[in-house]
Amino acid sequence: MTDPGLSSRLRQRSRRAGLMVGVSMALSILICVGVFAAIYAGLTPWLSDIVPIAPAASTQVANTGGGNQPANNPTGGNAQPAIAAAPNPEPTPTPEPEAAPEPEPTAAQDVDAFAPTHQIDNPNGESINLRPEPSTNNEAIRALSIGTPLQYLEEESPSPDGLWMLFATAEGEEGWVREIDTEAFDPEA
Repeated sequence: MTDPGLSSRLRQRSRRAGLMVGVSMALSILICVGVFAAIYAGLTPWLSDIVPIAPAASTQVANTGGGNQPANNPTGGNAQPAIAAAPNPEPTPTPEPEAAPEPEPTAAQDVDAFAPTHQIDNPNGESINLRPEPSTNNEAIRALSIGTPLQYLEEESPSPDGLWMLFATAEGEEGWVREIDTEAFDPEA
C-alpha cells in the first residue's frame, strides 16, 4: 500500500532539488565567464605585442544635443541618442584652418626619404605591434610582419619591459617597437 501524500511530497522535493541544481549551474557558468573576462582584460596589455589586436572602430552618435536637429544617418533615418542628455547650447562654429600645400618632393628627397636600418624579427614567427607610445598599455597603430624594414629615428625609451626604439615605416608611419623585436636590416632577407 502506498501513501499518496508521501508520493506527492517526494515529487515536490525532487522538483525543488532539480530547480536548485539548474540555478546553481547557471550561477557557476556566469561566475566562470566573469572570471575569464577579468583575467583576459588583465593580461591583454602584456599579450598585445604577441597577439596583434586590431584598433576598435569608433562610432559616433549623430544627435547628441537633444534638440530637433536632423541626424547625419546614411540610411535616411534619425539616430536616437543612447542616453537622454540635457540640451546643450549650440556651439559656435570655428573656422577650419587652411592646410598649407605640401611641397613636392624632389627625386633626391625620394631616394633619401626612407633608409631602413632595422627590421622586425621574432623567433616565434608572429607579427609585432607598432605602438604610438613606448608601452604595451595603448592601442597598436598596426601589426608589422617579420622582415618589415624600419628606419631608426634616434630616439629610445627604457621601460620595465625592455628598451623601446622609435621607428618609421616605409609608408611614413612613426611608432615604437621594443629593441628585442628588431634586428639590423638585411636587404637579402
